[in-house]
Amino acid sequence: CTSTRTILRSWLARGTGLSYPSPVACSEMVQVSKKPTRNKLTAATLLQRYGFLAAVLLVATILAFKIAASDDQSDSANTSVHGINSVRAKQAADTHSKILSSSADKSESTVNTDQDTGEVVWDGTESAKARRRQVLLQVQDSHTTTTAGMRVGGMLSAQSILASGRPYLIYGTAWKEDQTARLVSEAIRTGFRFIDTACQPKHYQEHLVGEGWTEAAAELGLKREDISLQTKFTGLSGQDPGQTPYDRTAPLKEQVEQSLAKSLENLQTDYLDSLVLHSPMSSFDDTMNVWRTFESFVDDGKVRRLGISNCYDYKMFTKLYDQARIKPSVLQNRFYDQSGFDVELRQFCREKDIRYQSFWTLTANRKALASPNIKALASEMKMSPETLMYVFMLSQGHTPLDGTTDPVHMAEDVAVMKRIIDGEDIFKDPLLIVVFADKIGVPREYSAPWDTDD
Repeated sequence: CTSTRTILRSWLARGTGLSYPSPVACSEMVQVSKKPTRNKLTAATLLQRYGFLAAVLLVATILAFKIAASDDQSDSANTSVHGINSVRAKQAADTHSKILSSSADKSESTVNTDQDTGEVVWDGTESAKARRRQVLLQVQDSHTTTTAGMRVGGMLSAQSILASGRPYLIYGTAWKEDQTARLVSEAIRTGFRFIDTACQPKHYQEHLVGEGWTEAAAELGLKREDISLQTKFTGLSGQDPGQTPYDRTAPLKEQVEQSLAKSLENLQTDYLDSLVLHSPMSSFDDTMNVWRTFESFVDDGKVRRLGISNCYDYKMFTKLYDQARIKPSVLQNRFYDQSGFDVELRQFCREKDIRYQSFWTLTANRKALASPNIKALASEMKMSPETLMYVFMLSQGHTPLDGTTDPVHMAEDVAVMKRIIDGEDIFKDPLLIVVFADKIGVPREYSAPWDTDD
């Protein structure tokens, strides 16, 4: 037993965690073993004959498991999913930080945030993560290239984009709350040049939009004309009674004037690129009274373009157009099947050179965008289904509102917008537009307005 104890001590010293018998116990074992057993294979005999071998095997087995476990833990520390994700997240963050922090150099299945909604999560697949990182790098490369007419950030100014006649994305600021300034600033750094807001504290923080765009412009060396600011007058029915930005008891004309004054103050500017009536008033006469006040703002140089939102009645819109001295330049509507995707209105907008702006573009079409066919088409074109939806709208000459809060989504969307502004036809095969339109449920409209001869 002394030799057994010595061997056990030797094994136990290697960290098996086993306890070993005391000298008294060993002595008792020796005495027991000396008692006559009459050659019967009793338990004691078996223990005496094979106990040592069993102990050695037990200890060896435990040691083998401990060594294997130690190796697994070592590998896990270096290659666990958590570790991989942490490294990748840091790499993506570092890359994005470089894009946003340089004032001189200044795209899984995801849904970008729509103007009216919060984020919808990407599927997180390895291919999607790789694509997102690739997009950041592509945007970073494009932003460090200086060409004629380009300004800091790799994008044309708002005025240059408008002059080109190409479609573009507008950054939507609804429901951003106290993050509005940060997100607007980040959007401009990433490449957005058009910003949409409203003098409606219920859903918008217009003053924070002002802080955001001025901060980014100062950092990037952008001028006021490089950024397009669009806001809205919202009637009493759309305001929170406790935070209406004008006198609720004042005549309608004065309410509109007070709202404009507040918007100019909030946005830190002396003019607006676009002023939109948030929705038609309760009567057509009141709608025209608001419009006449709008027209006076254009006459005074305080506003450059006028528009209306949430107007789905074709007869009413065309009546407004006919009676307006200064014609609407913008129609901003939800893009969804309940309105028949505004087929007649969008055609009228094409004929009259009115910019059709879509919101709820992603949210209202979420089910279709999640279909296997759309996912497959998007994968073939190396973009998310949601970005492909924006590409479809842009290919029709429309202007989607994009309210994403994710820096990577911002980069992906800006990269696609830049390709289109630079003249690339992403839907090279018209049949792809046919397939996409059919799967979304949108009536077929295949040709972009700048590709037609008439």
